[in-house]
Amino acid sequence: MGFWKSLIAQRFYGVLLIQIIAFVIVVLVFVWVTLSKAMVNEDIKLQQSLKLEIAREQEQLNSLRLEVAQLERPERLDRLARDKLGLTPVSPEKQAHVDSLSELSKSTRPADQTAMAELMPKAESTAQNESINGDGSQIPTKATTPNAKDINRQDQ
Repeated sequence: MGFWKSLIAQRFYGVLLIQIIAFVIVVLVFVWVTLSKAMVNEDIKLQQSLKLEIAREQEQLNSLRLEVAQLERPERLDRLARDKLGLTPVSPEKQAHVDSLSELSKSTRPADQTAMAELMPKAESTAQNESINGDGSQIPTKATTPNAKDINRQDQ
């Protein structure tokens, strides 16, 4: 009889052990499912907030595109060019063709020479501060090369 009692006790404890393991597994699965649902809910909330942000950004983009379209209107740009910059459309008499460019450059030569004459005193004063190397290259002298003290004074 002792044999049968020990066998039944072993089976009872074996079944009990299996039931406890099954219960622990069920509890772990329940916890896992609950946590998964919580994470999914957070992801859904994040997705909804991102959709709202995208909608707001899209609305702002549309308003900025509308503003750019208003600012780039040809009539507005034309008015600003005339009023603020003093620009006017080129009259047909002032338009030139590619063939007549050489003639135009000859006729504008005196104006270029007066502009060059205005620049010449500046060039002469710069030339006085530079010396010429034996190979024809120019070497700046101390007068044109700032030293560290000069740079520090300019920064202050």
